[in-house]
Amino acid sequence: MMRQLLAGRLHGPSLHVTFGIEQSCEGTIESLLHHALHSYFSTSGEEESVAIHAQSCKSQRLSQSRYDVTWKSVLHHTFAEIARRKHPCDNPSFHDTSNVTCNGSVTLRRSMPLSLLSLNEFGVDEVEGGVSNPQYAALRRTFLTALEVVASLFDIHKTAKFIASHLLQPHSEGESTFCFPGYSDRDVIHCPKKLLELSESMLSEYRNVVEKFLDYARINFDEALIRMNTHGKKMRRVDHDRQDLNLKFVGQGF
Repeated sequence: MMRQLLAGRLHGPSLHVTFGIEQSCEGTIESLLHHALHSYFSTSGEEESVAIHAQSCKSQRLSQSRYDVTWKSVLHHTFAEIARRKHPCDNPSFHDTSNVTCNGSVTLRRSMPLSLLSLNEFGVDEVEGGVSNPQYAALRRTFLTALEVVASLFDIHKTAKFIASHLLQPHSEGESTFCFPGYSDRDVIHCPKKLLELSESMLSEYRNVVEKFLDYARINFDEALIRMNTHGKKMRRVDHDRQDLNLKFVGQGF
């Protein structure tokens, strides 16, 4: 009798709940691009190359920026803009009505495989699976695709508009409305309109910096991945220390 009842219930309607993990900007292809950019500028000797001098960077809030606007910061914002650019694939119904593969800007939003976010600082060859890991090969292909997306979509005007809209969005003090690894006060661009006023020679410099970065990144995927994992481990240690400290304070309250 009990078996018949169970069988009847199993054949009836059922409710299934699926849980997923949504990664922050620290665990996406966009993040990997930012780490590749950090790597490029640390080796190129152009980390402090200036796009806009501090005395020329003024806004309604500031009579003068504290820091020069570097090309490195401009490129970080260029990547952030591309990753957040509207795409038909943002609409769930698009998947049901189109046979087009979702690529372009959405490529930068894809999550990193969790199994590759725990590599050590000695490189991917040192971990179980190494370069033969199919996820490693797939990730490298996606990274190279993302670089080509950047090559086809980078736009100083859209970057400037993105920065301006970000500055206008309300947010708590010290809290960004978007993020990228290593984001600090030095990366805040208070004068996005100045990017729209760059001379032709400076616009040529912008394109030149992007192209040099792309050439570097295409052959330095491993370096970007190692940097990303080293940064991730550091952030996890900081988070664990913060949680331990919070627990100690909770314990003192009893």
